[in-house]
Amino acid sequence: MEETVLSKEISSESRVLGLIAWLLILIGPVAAILIKPEDYFVKFHAFQSLIFSICVIIAHVTLTTLSQIPVLWLFLRPLFLFVYPLIYIIWLVVALIC
Repeated sequence: MEETVLSKEISSESRVLGLIAWLLILIGPVAAILIKPEDYFVKFHAFQSLIFSICVIIAHVTLTTLSQIPVLWLFLRPLFLFVYPLIYIIWLVVALIC
């Protein structure tokens, strides 16, 4: 029985592609997977970035649509002020960690 050993070393090329996957929303993950499809590190960050980007877009469209209702705007304004900076801080931290 042969065991597969995952390498602890991550190449700088993989790290750069992971960063590109996070920085270029929706285009970066696809490009990173097309450039290096066999790399687990690149695939992990590309899929994670893609899912995060789609969730942010859905949240943005939902909150923007609901904010068009005047009564809801009173309740959604604090949410806008809290959620949007939090999303961008999370995105920046994850991109820098990658």
